[in-house]
Amino acid sequence: MPPYLIPLRYPNRLYGHGKTADEWKLVDYQALSSMALSCISSRSGVSVDERSLRDMLQDLKRRQFRNGTVDNFKTTALVTQALFIHDSYKTDFNLDSAMKVLMDGLERSKSLLDAYYALPVLNRKSLLDVTSSHCRKEPIVEEEALQKALDVIGETMTVLYSVWMGEEINVGRTWRLKVRVNSTIYDAIETVAKIDNRQKVEYNGMDGKPYVAALNGKEDDPEMGMFWFVYLKTQSSDEDPKIVEESPVDIKLQPNQEIILWYKRGPWNG
Repeated sequence: MPPYLIPLRYPNRLYGHGKTADEWKLVDYQALSSMALSCISSRSGVSVDERSLRDMLQDLKRRQFRNGTVDNFKTTALVTQALFIHDSYKTDFNLDSAMKVLMDGLERSKSLLDAYYALPVLNRKSLLDVTSSHCRKEPIVEEEALQKALDVIGETMTVLYSVWMGEEINVGRTWRLKVRVNSTIYDAIETVAKIDNRQKVEYNGMDGKPYVAALNGKEDDPEMGMFWFVYLKTQSSDEDPKIVEESPVDIKLQPNQEIILWYKRGPWNG
């Protein structure tokens, strides 16, 4: 039998005095089940018995004591959240008293769990609001993420950032970045990683400074003689890119430079 049906079928088990902890857990389940059913009913094409939902909410209202509590702090918070469905709290429920119980409880308690249950209620929110305002938010497309990452404050400059694979550069991609003046190669690398998590770079430390060792899980391969190198070139120049031997944190960028992360054989391999 679903837990949320038990209080409806056997009300005497919960209405009387001397309720056990397990019996009061059923009220928690009923509040959570009410929110779950309301969430399901809000989705198109899914039918829920609204009468049963209203009966469950009405049943929850009967649990409130004269001082505003519904047995304990947690249950009071969950029941109040549930009664925000269809504004059910407006009749046969003392919302002000319940709010006071939760505010007084938070003042006395230092429990993070208590805050987790109560803070939504004090903001007239519930678990249903978390679902609608956070979980169902449309994903940001790459262009929007790029714009957000590049929305920098202060004096800026434009640079290019490229990833090359192999001697023939058979795989490559380039980003145009707007970065703060005096940004380093490291800053540019981390900016691209924010735009696209597939471009996350891992580093090896040397003398307390980072050096590129992997990109998107592709690591240096000493056995094959393949390593990640950082190169720099000027966009308008026909000169070949120049290898950067210093750490990315030590090289400040100039306007219109191109940073190249290049996975290739080491120059010492001939």
